[in-house]
Amino acid sequence: TRAVQTALIAAIATLLIPNGATAESPRTAKVTPVSLANSNAQLLVAGSGSHNIVRFDLKTGESSVVAKLANGSRPRSLAVNKAGEIFVGLRGNELNIVKLVPYRSTQPDGPLVAQKVTDRIGRFGPGLMAFDERGLLTVAGDTHRGVMRFDTKTGQLVEMMKLRAANLVGMTLTGNHVYAAEYFQKTVLRFDLASDPARGSRFIYKSPHLDRPH
Repeated sequence: TRAVQTALIAAIATLLIPNGATAESPRTAKVTPVSLANSNAQLLVAGSGSHNIVRFDLKTGESSVVAKLANGSRPRSLAVNKAGEIFVGLRGNELNIVKLVPYRSTQPDGPLVAQKVTDRIGRFGPGLMAFDERGLLTVAGDTHRGVMRFDTKTGQLVEMMKLRAANLVGMTLTGNHVYAAEYFQKTVLRFDLASDPARGSRFIYKSPHLDRPH
């Protein structure tokens, strides 16, 4: 539908996730939950201007608001761990990473709200992020100019991987390799997580086809 297409175009980040609960913010009108019984996957979308996280059913196209964040939050990135927990990187307000948790602990399928995980990250908040095979949250550090790895249970920074990089916003993780795009340098870095410490190299260097890659 046009509404779904508009929401997807306006999204900052999208992510395929397994079945999970639907919920609405305590400060918004009631949202009718979508039945997940016959769905294989859902699409999570972070709305930067709408300051919310929306779930789309890939089979029916129906949508539901997972969480309404505080005005000014400007969510930019999403990551879901193996337990189905949702983590959001904010480009506004606290400029940090939050976890979406039930508004009331006695109602695990109720509305979700933001719970702080990390302190502020750089001048503009975290870039894209993903969980590695060890369960660490790997994050493009933007103005920290490195790839950051967090223990989400404690919120502690476990490792900072650098290679004389500029601002890193774009990032993806495949197997034991992290790829991070240098926003101003037309360059993509690659880090090998199988080595200790992780080894970094320039995978793509000053590509003539790229301008501010992310």
